[in-house]
Amino acid sequence: MFFISKDAPQLNGEIRDKELRVISDTGEQLGIMSAKEAQALADARGVDLVKIAPMAKPPVV
Repeated sequence: MFFISKDAPQLNGEIRDKELRVISDTGEQLGIMSAKEAQALADARGVDLVKIAPMAKPPVV
């Protein structure tokens, strides 16, 4: 049995915010986009979408 910490960052499909501020895996600011757009971009780059600043407006991934 596995337990996930409530403090663990949200990943991929767990992220359900309307808008996200997206930063690339190289640190480039990619702008504000929908979670669906951000996930498609992450999928195309072969990386996970990780919410790193959940309290920001909009949250940062």
